[in-house]
Amino acid sequence: MLKTDAERMSFTKQILQELTEQSGGPWKEVWCEPQPQFDEMVFWVLLYEDSDLKETHRVFCDILARHVDNMRPLQAALAYHKLTDEGVLLVESMVGNETVFASLSKNELGTVSYEVREGKSVYRSNDSKR
Repeated sequence: MLKTDAERMSFTKQILQELTEQSGGPWKEVWCEPQPQFDEMVFWVLLYEDSDLKETHRVFCDILARHVDNMRPLQAALAYHKLTDEGVLLVESMVGNETVFASLSKNELGTVSYEVREGKSVYRSNDSKR
């Protein structure tokens, strides 16, 4: 259970390292940060243009599952993005550990209405190209 800032930062480094090891595979880049004021651990995942969202989400959930008990009381808040010439494209988002894991068995991934946000993103990359 994450109670202190030090515990949250240590946990963040640990899970970010595991997620980053998958960069170049199902996703291009990933970032996370605890936001205890909202009871959330926020994850931003930059997809490739041709990423298979269902497979990407399966890999993400495999990693998250190993850490979800230690993450409490924080809940996952997850956003999958692509970078386009117009800006940051929101491909899918979900909040709550149950929602994140339940979406594995649903065929609704990537069916949110796309939202393009202009301006700066959390990613170092400038595009979603391989």
